[in-house]
Amino acid sequence: MCIRDSYDYVRSRVPGLTAENSLVIGDSTATDIRGANNAGLPCCWYNPRGISRPEDLRINYEIRDLRQLLENRADTDTIVYTSRLFQPMTETFGDRFAFVGPSLPQVPPRKHRGDRPLVYISLGTVMHRRPGFYRACFRALGGRDLDVVLSVGEATDPAALGPAPGNFRVERRVDQLAVLAEADAFLTHCGMNSANEAIFYQVPTILFPQQGEEAAVADRMESLGLGVRLRRETPAAIRQAVETALGEPPRFRENAARVAESFRAAGSAGAAGAAADFFCLLYTSDAADE
Repeated sequence: MCIRDSYDYVRSRVPGLTAENSLVIGDSTATDIRGANNAGLPCCWYNPRGISRPEDLRINYEIRDLRQLLENRADTDTIVYTSRLFQPMTETFGDRFAFVGPSLPQVPPRKHRGDRPLVYISLGTVMHRRPGFYRACFRALGGRDLDVVLSVGEATDPAALGPAPGNFRVERRVDQLAVLAEADAFLTHCGMNSANEAIFYQVPTILFPQQGEEAAVADRMESLGLGVRLRRETPAAIRQAVETALGEPPRFRENAARVAESFRAAGSAGAAGAAADFFCLLYTSDAADE
């Protein structure tokens, strides 16, 4: 299937896709880039060896490292959905980066639920097929003087985990904001949404990342004193991490309150709109000066 046929197939299934908002990325000038030219599509040539550019081809972008696809240049206007406080190495980000805070729905008020602490466990919506880990949580926290809400994801049948301890509520999916409004500790995979929501509710966290970018979020949360890292999946390690999170809530909550305030001060959706308007104004002014 040629580039044009592939693009037509994708366009038939993606509403609003046009040549203006598409980009063909390839490492072969003979097939990928030439095919993009023939189809009238913009293209990016992945050229890790730095070979000479063919003169008969139109190449919109050229990169030597695939990471360049994910990086913004310092002179690119960029809206960043976190605060400068939460962003690592913030001193390397110039004025072209507008930190507007996370985009969250209306956050319900925090509730006080009683004497027994509530522990919430969720590994997110992607890397959550971990039945062995969930059973380790049963052994770690079952029968203790606390309540546990365990969200196992759509792909896991709660019944397949075996009998849950009486202090566990096991669900495929829960209303996370509603649970966090009552939670006293959150064992999380450290996805950005979960991290932001835990911070807003000032819930002490047990940091258990499942993949690379989640590990980076966990590192930042740990460095800001927002939680404790879970480095082993044994019942003993899980129990100790939860006890630490529940045993030192003032420290974790105070640090989370500081970060949450930085989110609110950044402004979220309203600030993003203002930043976009400002960037457009800059472009208009630059064009007028030319």
